[in-house]
Amino acid sequence: MNQLREAVLIDAVRTVFGKNRGGLSGIRTDDLAALPLRELVSRHPRLDPARIEDVYYGNTNGAGEENRNVARMAGLLAGLPVTVPGVTLNRLCASGGEALIQAGRAVATGDADLVVAGGVEGMSRAPYVLQKPDEALPRQMQLQQTTVGWRMVNPQFPDEWTRSLGECAQRIAEEKGIGRAEQDEWAARSHQRVAAAYDAGKHEGFVLAVGDTTRDESLRPESTAESLGQLRPAFTRDGSVTAANASPVNDGALASFVGTREIADELGVDPLGTIIGSATVAVSPERFAVGHPLGSSAPRVVVDLCRELKRRGGGIGVAAACIGVGLGQAVLMRVD
Repeated sequence: MNQLREAVLIDAVRTVFGKNRGGLSGIRTDDLAALPLRELVSRHPRLDPARIEDVYYGNTNGAGEENRNVARMAGLLAGLPVTVPGVTLNRLCASGGEALIQAGRAVATGDADLVVAGGVEGMSRAPYVLQKPDEALPRQMQLQQTTVGWRMVNPQFPDEWTRSLGECAQRIAEEKGIGRAEQDEWAARSHQRVAAAYDAGKHEGFVLAVGDTTRDESLRPESTAESLGQLRPAFTRDGSVTAANASPVNDGALASFVGTREIADELGVDPLGTIIGSATVAVSPERFAVGHPLGSSAPRVVVDLCRELKRRGGGIGVAAACIGVGLGQAVLMRVD
């Protein structure tokens, strides 16, 4: 058996994350998927794109403009040679994280020397779907939204497994004794920290502006725990989860190069980090629930982790994501 090789995260680009029906909503989801990939390749003029051996993309919807293997579609739309294949993975909120993990395994085992890993979600453009009837001449037919959450639910699933994502998150908060004030404080701090990171230039070289949209649109730097505390509960009458302290609905895409250290040296790049390992776990389906540009969120966390560790002089860190239907995933990264 061959010895496993180091798989390094060579470089990464993501689009700004647009709000629901915001600045990115006019872009087809497959075109959105191609944007960071095209930019990533253009940053490395030494690279012959034909050397890219596969494109791994995460995507959770698959019912809209990304319906025919969006990884392959992104590669073609980004101008990669037609000989570069692509595969789309769906692990809901960690779909892009799964793409990164599978890309790393391909490199570690020697199946590939250089691949693309990333993901895309165009939640604003998620279509409605119409389920085929079980009977002839049905008396009614119902359109189902595909933006987020369950649809066409299997009747064998218990009701608590298929509740809304916000309601599930609220239930866990209650069980853990996390009140409305704590959630609002955390949300306000998140907005303030992201704004401060942008102001300090920490996202330069990673976040790609799209048209006039230069920062993540869900960002509200003026938020305070007091101002967020004025909002009504979003999911139940007396609940603690609101539109402000819950994860938003977003549009966005990310692309990265994962390969051997030798490839990074050829490109003259100091890798962002090394993929050390990963783990995915499962519990009862109502235990985890989130929202964001689903297919590209988890790899964004991985890249931000590596960039911050590099600013701090290196180290080891874990990027984690909770996933719908009771899953969770963590990726262990080392930055030299």
